Amino acid sequence: MKALLTFTLLLFLNLTLAAKPEKLSLRTLSLLPMEMPELHALEGKGLVPLSFSHIEPSKPILVDRLEGGLPIYNGSTVPEDGAAPTHLVKLPSATRDILLIAWMGEGNKPQFLAFPDDTATASREDWMVINATTKHIAMQVGADKKPVPVKAGTQQCIRVDVPTNSGSAVTIAAMLEDSWKPFYTTYWAIYEDKRCLIMVVQDGEKMMVRQIFEDIAKSPVP
Repeated sequence: MKALLTFTLLLFLNLTLAAKPEKLSLRTLSLLPMEMPELHALEGKGLVPLSFSHIEPSKPILVDRLEGGLPIYNGSTVPEDGAAPTHLVKLPSATRDILLIAWMGEGNKPQFLAFPDDTATASREDWMVINATTKHIAMQVGADKKPVPVKAGTQQCIRVDVPTNSGSAVTIAAMLEDSWKPFYTTYWAIYEDKRCLIMVVQDGEKMMVRQIFEDIAKSPVP
């Protein structure tokens, strides 16, 4: 009888813990310089506002992850129990650090892509490339380095083995008609205390590249 009571108690505790939402560390970034509507994420019994800058990612905040993804709500009203969120963003598995990219899509409706965020552990050599286009791309940092492919709608870490306080040639190519065609060639500085977050976005057939320097001596993610 005692064993049965113990098993029942453990089962109740497991169900209670499973019902609790998982916490995420979330940073946000706007894909393009555009105004976003008032959006909030769930945190406990309340909502926290989401800010989207196109200049740099926001500071990390703690939010709730529900079964099925990240709930996002229009406006600032706390939803009633059981109410479905306005948006439910699919999240990558096996990570609690998320970078949420947002833009305004067709019908003036916000669209989202969520990627693993390695900002808490990245070094200055760990550059992150986000390919927010419909085309496969490849990025080469250093004229003697091998290009690193990044599939459409994904992200890829590139290890940049270049001396600091110097510079490096950078080439980005897109897969067009079964062949790689460079669309971006430049020369970027390499800093000792910064790494690069590179976003490749698409405007019609035009491919655009955004380089964001991130300070690796940043505040820890909560």
